[in-house]
This record gives sequence, C-alpha cells and structure tokens, in this order.
Amino acid sequence: MKRIFVLVVFATILFISCKENQTTTPPVEDIENFPSKAGTSYSYNVKFGISNPINGIRKSRIISQSVSKQFLDRSVIYQPQIDSILYQGTVLVDTTYFRKTSSGVFYFIDTTGFSQLVPDTLRNLLAIDTESRALFFPLSLNQTWPVYQVDVKIAGIPVFSPIKTYAKVVDSYKMDFVSTNSTKTFNVYKIEYNLDIQLSPEGQVERQTVIAHFAVGLGFIKWDGQSAVTNIVKGTTFTYPSEIILEELSTYYIP
Repeated sequence: MKRIFVLVVFATILFISCKENQTTTPPVEDIENFPSKAGTSYSYNVKFGISNPINGIRKSRIISQSVSKQFLDRSVIYQPQIDSILYQGTVLVDTTYFRKTSSGVFYFIDTTGFSQLVPDTLRNLLAIDTESRALFFPLSLNQTWPVYQVDVKIAGIPVFSPIKTYAKVVDSYKMDFVSTNSTKTFNVYKIEYNLDIQLSPEGQVERQTVIAHFAVGLGFIKWDGQSAVTNIVKGTTFTYPSEIILEELSTYYIP
C-alpha cells in the first residue's frame, strides 16, 4: 500500500500535496450484515502465487476495545481487528481498524507517512481518502461504489486521480457453509474490486483486480486476485510473498 503511495508522490511531486478528504460522521449501526462483535474470528486457507503456490493460513479476530482516530475536525471510533498470516515458518501480523454503519463497512487507511513525503507548500493540491469503503449496504447485483481514491485538485477542482479504487457486484448466489457440525445457508455476493493507478493526467492507467465473495451475516469468505488491491480494500499493510493471492474461509466463530 505505502509503496504505491511513494510511487505516486515522486511521479506527481511538482503539482500535488496531501490534504486528507473529510469523511461523513458514521450513522447508527444496522443489523449484523457484517459481524462485528468482539471475539468474532475467521481462519482462511491461503495460496500465494499461481505456479508452485506457497500455502499458508490467515487468522482474523475482532478484539473488544474500540480505538479513536483523530482527524482535523473530529474523531472517529473504530473497532480493531488483528490479522496474522503464517507461511513457511514466517509470521506476519497487522492490526486494522474498521467501522460499520447502516450503509456499509469502512476501513481506516493510515496515510501519515505519505503525508510527510510532500512539501508543505504543495499540500493543498492533493486530496487523500482516510478510509476505504469495503462494502455498501444493501448489496445488490450490478451495484457499484467508490472504494478509495486520491485526487489531484487545482483551485478545488479535481484534475485527475493517481489512485482510484472502485467496486461492482458482478454475481450473487446462495451457499451452504458447514461449521461446528451445523450447516447454514448464506446469500453471497461476488464483488470485483479494481485499482487504477495513473501517474500523470496523460499517462496510461495500470489496473489491478481482486474478486471477493461476501456472505451476508458471515463476512468475506474468499479473496482471489492481486494483493495490492486487497490491502487497500481491507486497510492492511501486508507485504505478501506473491502479487497473486487466494484466500478461502475454512472455519469461523461468531459469538
């Protein structure tokens, strides 16, 4: 994630800055479309790479205490989530922060290091989202929404977006999931997340993609695609051993 930011900075350093976008104060939480209770945990089987893939395990757990993130004019309360990945004797650990509202799920994006790379005199030209919008409720087939974006602005008007991430629901189906000797049926939405990187207004757009499967009332059950997009959507900062990853849910616990 931060590597992408650094590339963008040095490509646009003569005319951009890093003024964070303002985000809306979260409304009251809705029903458990996205489980968020402390103690909720997931285990995924992971494969890194396509040919001769590296096998691993990812575990994710929502913890009890909330965390307040301070912005320019407000503070926002987030729920911490600890993720760990184990492969070939290597352990990666990351803590992400999310909030859930009646309209969706948002992950905090740490842009502190990126902001410090840009001179103060140039910081009024770049608007950086401080959150990614992973989900937009209620989900429906062919639904689209912006996920995460960095905009270059001149006189307050967007000129182009060095980083633009957006989502589309491309399919929906029902799935039976067996866990702890019980079988439950879930409505699943297949979501395509695209990350477009454009280093200048006239430059070519580089696109990266990941496909996620989200089960309503359960959570994300599968990720398949490019890891940089996964990091942006979920607010993680993992350095994966391969650009391509496949994660599939194996077990879960929802209190």
